[in-house]
Amino acid sequence: MTLRLAQVSDASSIAALSIEVWIGTYLKRGVNAFFADYALGEFTPAKAAQLIADPTQWRCCAKQPRA
Repeated sequence: MTLRLAQVSDASSIAALSIEVWIGTYLKRGVNAFFADYALGEFTPAKAAQLIADPTQWRCCAKQPRA
């Protein structure tokens, strides 16, 4: 497996993965509207793209697909 720095084009995948991890970690007893709205509003491709583009925020790695 080869890792690389995430690119803005990875934003939707990172947003989807973020939702999956957050819900799996914090919502053990089901989902209600309050938490669903939070996750869908917070973990968006646009917000992920902003974080990826800003090197002062964090670095994210993505798996490089095999050729």
